[in-house]
Amino acid sequence: MSRRVNIRYSIDIGDLPEEVERLLGNAQTEVTTFKKLTSGWNKDLLTLATLEQIEEIRTTMGRLDYMLHDVAEIITGYVSYKAVPDTPAPDPTPEGLQEELAKLHQIVQGGENEEPPPR
Repeated sequence: MSRRVNIRYSIDIGDLPEEVERLLGNAQTEVTTFKKLTSGWNKDLLTLATLEQIEEIRTTMGRLDYMLHDVAEIITGYVSYKAVPDTPAPDPTPEGLQEELAKLHQIVQGGENEEPPPR
């Protein structure tokens, strides 16, 4: 099997259905290849030709597994994105940032009413 590399890229949320469709189309091509490879066997199974056919089937299955895994990861990310409500960005002013730091300090300290240490 060829070497694999993980990449990360972003696309517009509106283009996501087409990207998933493209990837599933590639997976369908692998399924077609798999069907062709498994449609017939030599009469004498204990041959080098059978061994090569099995290796090609395994390679095709591996490519298909990677493709479906990628699609599953994309869909999982999309579902997670849709499940989390949009949160406003923190106020970038010094006062807003100080308020965010105070909230974080409360979380770290485990108390709701504690004041952050003086600066």
